[in-house]
Amino acid sequence: MVSLPTAKHHTTQSNNHRAFIAEYTCGTGPDEISTGAALSHQSRADHSSSSSSSQCHYVSNKGWRYVWWTFGCMTLFLYLCRFAFPLRETPKYLLYKRRDAEATQLVKDIAAYSNRKTWLEESSFARIDSTVDASAPESRRQSRTKSLLSSAGAIGLPVLCLLWAVAGLTFTLHKTYISKYLATKNVEAVSATSVTTGYLYSRYLYVALCAIPGPIVVGLLIEAKGLGRKRTGSIVAVLTGLFMFLATVSRSRNALLAFECILSFLQTATMAVLVTYSVEVFAAPFRGFGLGVVGFFWGLFGLIASIITTFESTVTDGAAVWFCGAIWVIMGGAWMVVPETKGRAAA
Repeated sequence: MVSLPTAKHHTTQSNNHRAFIAEYTCGTGPDEISTGAALSHQSRADHSSSSSSSQCHYVSNKGWRYVWWTFGCMTLFLYLCRFAFPLRETPKYLLYKRRDAEATQLVKDIAAYSNRKTWLEESSFARIDSTVDASAPESRRQSRTKSLLSSAGAIGLPVLCLLWAVAGLTFTLHKTYISKYLATKNVEAVSATSVTTGYLYSRYLYVALCAIPGPIVVGLLIEAKGLGRKRTGSIVAVLTGLFMFLATVSRSRNALLAFECILSFLQTATMAVLVTYSVEVFAAPFRGFGLGVVGFFWGLFGLIASIITTFESTVTDGAAVWFCGAIWVIMGGAWMVVPETKGRAAA
């Protein structure tokens, strides 16, 4: 009788370093024979001759469950670690809430931790209050929408929302339709039914690894002399559009993988510069509201992209691919009309 590990050996001998999904999943396509053998062994062990080798049973499909359990444990561990690091409010927020004593004490604590001295006293704010009407009537206070406009500008705010919307829409569309377009060029799509599970998740791993340097590179560029936030955003946007265009020249799976890795890097770089800029451009009292607004556009257009790819799965003419590349090139110019935030306090 062939044992269960032996039945799976011929599909995983070159991928035995991969954990969970590649090792413990029901096979499809090239992997199907190994799953069939595994289930055949299980059927004989259970003395049940009615089980079909094409069925997917719990015992041979634990991989995704192991993944969820692992990430669940990691998330729980990080949640518990949070209590080891006490977090305090910023002085700016405390001042906005008229909690002068807490703000003063916090600044003193920061100075003491840094072995520095501070001249700040609670009476300093009292002297300011005596000369500035800090308690303006409600009718004279700006609404949250007007405050966002004053922070990002009448043109900057719509452009920023558009950038977030494009980020939510295009990456999903391009990833789906580039494969469909290349299929018309005799480049077979990579799916669970066309490649082995080990090969499929190897591609996922390579794409994920290439995403890691994106925010790091952006973090260096936005502080570089002569670049700043919006120029970095413009460069990343144009590069994203160009590589979306160039991905259409792929004529093999490996060539497509190379472009997927580059676009994965550019996607995280795009999100990094967008998040950095959005946090800096909105004034502290309305920053949370501002991030909620731009995040809404990102989520809404991400949902639209998912709906499009679900119900328009037969489109193969490449129109969506060209659209995604073109709009990112245009967004490179749009970045230049938003105000620079480097070295500038939010309005």
